[in-house]
Amino acid sequence: MSPIRTLDLVNPGYELSYERLLKQQFAGQVSATYLKDIFKTTDYANIQGYRLGLEGKFLFSIMKVTRPYLAAEMIYQNSNLKFEGYYKDFGTTGSKKLELYNLDKNMVIFNMKMGFEFLVRHFVIDIYSGLGGKFKSINYIGPAEEPGCITWSYNSTPVEGNHLTFTVPLNIKLGYAF
Repeated sequence: MSPIRTLDLVNPGYELSYERLLKQQFAGQVSATYLKDIFKTTDYANIQGYRLGLEGKFLFSIMKVTRPYLAAEMIYQNSNLKFEGYYKDFGTTGSKKLELYNLDKNMVIFNMKMGFEFLVRHFVIDIYSGLGGKFKSINYIGPAEEPGCITWSYNSTPVEGNHLTFTVPLNIKLGYAF
């Protein structure tokens, strides 16, 4: 479980993960997230979607208390959100209008991470950070009749199209070992 995911400023939601030791020093993890902005941490309204992840972990040691590791993670995310933005009315007045836009966002993310798992009785604390890349595709669905005519919004307006960016994953997960 990732309690910090509920407070994420960009992609908040409920995340659950399952990790299994596959060999003595290798573990696999699957995760699923239901994207929902419960605590209103973003500028967007009505975030909905899902996030699925697969991760392979190489454990440097399988000590009982602390386990440092390196991991490779692949994530797919599909989300829909709404935001307020101005667009130029290309009719007779040429004025700007404030409208609510829908935004569809699909992402494929690959991260390399380094972390530590701390085991206390049956409880696990997983702390990690890393670097990676993200391919995202953003499509607007809104009242504007011509593409690219959004001129200003209350928040940081995502640019429509396909983009490749860097990621810096940083998280704390809490778990229970069976």
